[in-house]
Amino acid sequence: MLAASNEEKVEISPNLELSETDKAFMRVNYPYIVGNKQVLWANFEASMKTLNLDAATVASLTKQRENGYVPGVRRDYVKYVEKARAL
Repeated sequence: MLAASNEEKVEISPNLELSETDKAFMRVNYPYIVGNKQVLWANFEASMKTLNLDAATVASLTKQRENGYVPGVRRDYVKYVEKARAL
C-alpha cells in the first residue's frame, strides 16, 4: 500500500510469498478434487497438521472431504477457528 493511500502515511510493502500456514488454509478451504488422489490427500492431511487442528476437527474434515462435501469442510474448519478464538 502506498503511503499516499492511507491517513497515517505508512508505506506497506507487498507480500508476494505465501507462508506454509497460508497454503494450508487454502488447501483446506479450497481443496482440489481433480488430480492424483494420493497427492491430494497427502497435501490435505499435511495441511491439517500445519494448521495444528485437534483430533475431532481432523476427523470431521476428513469425513466431509471423503464424502466430497467441500462446504462441510469449510463449515467445520470455521467452527474450529471460532472455538479456538473464544479460548
